[in-house]
Amino acid sequence: MIATLTAAVVLLAVLTAFLGAVLARLVKRVRELERTLSPQSYLPATGVEAADFAATDAEGRELSAADLSGETVVAMFAAGCHSCPPLLAELAAARAGREAAETLVFVFDGEDSPESAELMATAGTFARTARVRYGTVAPAFGVDSFPVFLAMRDRTITAAGHSPDELGVLAA
Repeated sequence: MIATLTAAVVLLAVLTAFLGAVLARLVKRVRELERTLSPQSYLPATGVEAADFAATDAEGRELSAADLSGETVVAMFAAGCHSCPPLLAELAAARAGREAAETLVFVFDGEDSPESAELMATAGTFARTARVRYGTVAPAFGVDSFPVFLAMRDRTITAAGHSPDELGVLAA
């Protein structure tokens, strides 16, 4: 009887140690995935230069990477994005009174939807705007999620965030 109980205790101890090791490995893997999938991982890296791109702004003028001279804030929004309108309003308040050329707003839309028209109208009050198709301009900046806000200096990304206050340069 004592031998059976001893064997059961040893078996439970080994099983507990094994499950503890499995759990520790699982926790480590989940933490790795969290780091990989964090919002920061969807932002382009600072110090990266924007590649060439071509777009047409709301006034029919050509827009390219050459227009990113000096200090520029680039914002990208997607039609249908529920967090985009309030963040665009926040950007508008921060950029009020500045030259429109200092701020570029891209609205991504597969078609001319009412949502993109609203974003374009709001952005047009303080920025140079362009409605573009998905996959056209965003890759030039290394962007794959929306909304995104970029502080640029001569085509080079100096700060990136998912809200205007993450840039730290808007009040400057």
